[in-house]
Amino acid sequence: MHDSVWFELNKKPAVFVASDAFVDAADAQATALGLADVRRVFVPHPIQDATDEEMRAKADAIIDAVIEPPALRSELIRRLAQARGKDRHFATRRHGVPPV
Repeated sequence: MHDSVWFELNKKPAVFVASDAFVDAADAQATALGLADVRRVFVPHPIQDATDEEMRAKADAIIDAVIEPPALRSELIRRLAQARGKDRHFATRRHGVPPV
């Protein structure tokens, strides 16, 4: 929550994403930090034991709340264009471990 508030106060859009077990705590903290209306999105609890497939389903369920649909298309186009132009050549490495 601190990061989301900091970004918003510095005119950078942010969205706080957490498990719905933390709704009351997030509300209290946002108010205490002076930005009670900071955007927040909650996914169904629990998270810790969720499988990859369950996590993808949770993410799919909230994506429109995190990235508003009109902005999503332009953001995806921008990121795909950036990835297309990325240099994918890596220097030969002594130990052969590729970068992450």
